[in-house]
Amino acid sequence: MEKVEEMTVNVTGMTCSHCEANVKRNLEALKGITNVVADNKSSTVKISGTKIDLAKVKETVNGLGYSFVE
Repeated sequence: MEKVEEMTVNVTGMTCSHCEANVKRNLEALKGITNVVADNKSSTVKISGTKIDLAKVKETVNGLGYSFVE
């Protein structure tokens, strides 16, 4: 059984629940990601899954028009 990873990343540009849902839906579509909790008030996105590809997460977030903060 693969180890589940959890991480929190900072994402700026989310302003409402629709933004949160957009980020959640698109990140959960990535291979290995099983759960996403986006919070526009704290500008954070909590991600859990196995073998999370952080480069893909960054590419997806930035591609949606939000900013992945390193």
